[in-house]
Amino acid sequence: MAFETEGDLVDELKNRFAHLDLDFFRVKELEDYLKLMEAELELVQDKILAKSHERILLTEKISTSEKSYGVLKSDFDSFSENLEKLEAEVSGLSGQLLQLEIVHTIKTSPEALDNLQDRPSTVKLSRSLKEKIRERKKKAAAASKDGV
Repeated sequence: MAFETEGDLVDELKNRFAHLDLDFFRVKELEDYLKLMEAELELVQDKILAKSHERILLTEKISTSEKSYGVLKSDFDSFSENLEKLEAEVSGLSGQLLQLEIVHTIKTSPEALDNLQDRPSTVKLSRSLKEKIRERKKKAAAASKDGV
């Protein structure tokens, strides 16, 4: 390509450099955009890393909580079982205490225990009382015969 004048050559060079300037500007613009995208990507990666760390911590807390719950439940079950045993023992002891109170009441009553044992097992009735009882029995027997 031959240029007729020096001006033609300068014009052609200006056109080509203008095009290069435009391409250089576009490349610079793309480089800036790429740097911006890289910075945003780094922020997103940092957030992902932070969330991942939080997730690990939460997983550990949940695991610890589950273990603590298991231990507490086991302790509570053991406590409940021991409480039931104590309740049964207290109930038995209450019965024994009641028996002791009865014995104490008998021993400390105005009527001594010796007197209770010395009492006769049968009671002697007077003749008149015996006769009244016999008469009532006869009347009751006669009434039952008449009613039949």
